[in-house]
Amino acid sequence: MKNVTTFFIAVLVFTVLCGCSNSTNYGCFDEYVYAVHVTLMDFERGQPIMGGKPTGTVREGNYTDSMIIAHRSDETGDYTMLWGAGERAGKYSVSVQVEGYEPWTKENIYVSRDDCHVIPQKITAFLKKK
Repeated sequence: MKNVTTFFIAVLVFTVLCGCSNSTNYGCFDEYVYAVHVTLMDFERGQPIMGGKPTGTVREGNYTDSMIIAHRSDETGDYTMLWGAGERAGKYSVSVQVEGYEPWTKENIYVSRDDCHVIPQKITAFLKKK
């Protein structure tokens, strides 16, 4: 019986020691996270902008990234987002253009990161029609 008890204690100690490490990547997932998420809204209607060909740019110093289009749906309906600056923390300026709307720009968007990924800044661009 003593050998069985010793064996179980050894297995328990091994499990605890192997389950812990100095790595800070606990709970991290293999996903690519964009730092800036911009939802496109019509200023006058207060409704999401769908259609057109939205474009956006994220800038920080010499760094420039063209944003990608992401179509989404939720309980309120369909909407379009632009995502940029993948896995890159920083202080950004964002510019958005949508056909039929005035250009939109926002400065000083601060993005930080945790042990795994950037923490996205979700902003809304209220665009005025031309």
